[in-house]
Amino acid sequence: MKRILIATILVTCLPAVVGCQTTRYDAEVRRAAEDVGHRSGWTPQWSAPWADSVPQWDGKAELTARQAVTIALENNRQIRADIETIGLARADFVQAGLLPNPVLSMVYRAPSGDVHSVLGASVAQTLSDLWKRPARIDAAKADLQAAVLRVSASALDLVAEVQQTHARIVHDQRALELLNQNADTLERAHRLAKSKFDNGAGTQLDVARVEAEQLANATDIEAMRTELANEKLTLLESLGLAGASTDWRAVEQTPAALDLDAIGGEQAVIDVAKSQRLEVLAAHWEIKAQASRLHEQKLSVIPDIELGIDYEHADPSAFTVGPSLGFAIPLFDQNQAQIASAQVSVRQAVAAAAVAEQMTVREIRQAYRTYRSIATQIQLYRDKALPMQTRNLELAATAFQTGDSDLTVLLDVQDSANAAQLKLAELERDFAIARADLEHAAGGSVTLTRQAMPAPDDRAPNTPAPVAPTTRYTPR
Repeated sequence: MKRILIATILVTCLPAVVGCQTTRYDAEVRRAAEDVGHRSGWTPQWSAPWADSVPQWDGKAELTARQAVTIALENNRQIRADIETIGLARADFVQAGLLPNPVLSMVYRAPSGDVHSVLGASVAQTLSDLWKRPARIDAAKADLQAAVLRVSASALDLVAEVQQTHARIVHDQRALELLNQNADTLERAHRLAKSKFDNGAGTQLDVARVEAEQLANATDIEAMRTELANEKLTLLESLGLAGASTDWRAVEQTPAALDLDAIGGEQAVIDVAKSQRLEVLAAHWEIKAQASRLHEQKLSVIPDIELGIDYEHADPSAFTVGPSLGFAIPLFDQNQAQIASAQVSVRQAVAAAAVAEQMTVREIRQAYRTYRSIATQIQLYRDKALPMQTRNLELAATAFQTGDSDLTVLLDVQDSANAAQLKLAELERDFAIARADLEHAAGGSVTLTRQAMPAPDDRAPNTPAPVAPTTRYTPR
């Protein structure tokens, strides 16, 4: 009898024994930040409470792309929300390791006639979760790892988005400067055309032509001002500063060209992307999670078994104590539907991983070719197109001054020169955007050494590194 009592007590105490995992997710948040740092060069400080202010920038000084990315990674509201998904996954992981609570049942029957009152009690514990628990933990572990990777991937998306928006702002500022310079040039042309007309050497059509160009240029200036303000508002939202002023200037030199031939060409870039793209890694963890759930469903074919102890006191001088055993009879439901559903989920996860890999290859190839094309176009404009337009403009201005050509020729050449300057500014913008897009498609820097795909058991989330109290992540 004593052995039975001891065994039953041990069974009922199992939930307390296995329920010692912490729900803190500092280690996972820190790991997500490290993933971002390894791939992008920016390691956000996510293992600290959110700051209410952004000390890196006062909202008025010149803003570089590096400053913008640093601020966004630590202050973007969507990233804050994404990080909390790690906490949800960690809580699910802890829950997966817990067994159901034991059930205490009590009964009392009042005395009737010659029958004494009856007092009974029983304690029972479900045992089937003992063999399903490892598969459930494996699934939750994979979900947690996938959540960490998805947060890191979202952060890399933000890095690319901020870099590209910053590049568009730099371009819009440059375009606005060129339009304002063109306005000054057209004003001088207007004065010259009017002077010639007043002196009888020109026509009213020349004056009207310049005035039409001035009106079109003024319209372009207003449109560019609006576009610039809207791009700044977009960037401010990404920085978590949507209400800040737009009275600041974005500054950045055109990024240095990547030596893609030295990297190894298109196939080498594809290999890097397939090995380090976080969406691909997360998709493979999802396969493991669904496979573990399938295993759990197969184990659920075994009926639920409850083991407990019953106590009954019916006679004032006697009582009974004994073990109890209960189990479900799998007569109608043998869990075949849940097993089939889990098998479908596994196949879906495998297909989703293949989709992620195909999308990665397509995106990196497009980004690679776009980047090379824009780099070539910039070189052509700098070396040939702009010098040619400058010479043409000088010749047209001289010919107009000497009377060898009319104002129409000068304005046409001036338009071509301005268009070439604007085109170069657009190419420099597209170059910065294409570089950010290339690194985003590669899942980080394309110059990184190819990394091996982590095995499903790497960095098991149930053994986090100790976290110092001073760096604890505190959700707000």
